[in-house]
Amino acid sequence: MDEFKAFNIEKEKYLRTAVRVLKDAYAAYERKLVDSRHYGDHVWVFGDVVAVHVIEEAFTPKEMLDLKAVKPFLHLGPDCYVSADQNGVNFRRRGT
Repeated sequence: MDEFKAFNIEKEKYLRTAVRVLKDAYAAYERKLVDSRHYGDHVWVFGDVVAVHVIEEAFTPKEMLDLKAVKPFLHLGPDCYVSADQNGVNFRRRGT
């Protein structure tokens, strides 16, 4: 399944590789694969950064994520999410 098409996710044109880049990502890296290693049920991937995409307005002059401009939503575990803004951090569980 093409998740980008299925969920109508916009892509940004890649600069140096043929990877798909999320248009709304605050920052994204294009990398050239150097190595990958299997550890249990995980794969660690190592690569050289060959291009960087940044939405400048999402960051402060000190290069910190600007919580006045964006509200990140992070997946912490199986059913746990967190969002943050200038007023604080909010924890959510799936289904609540």
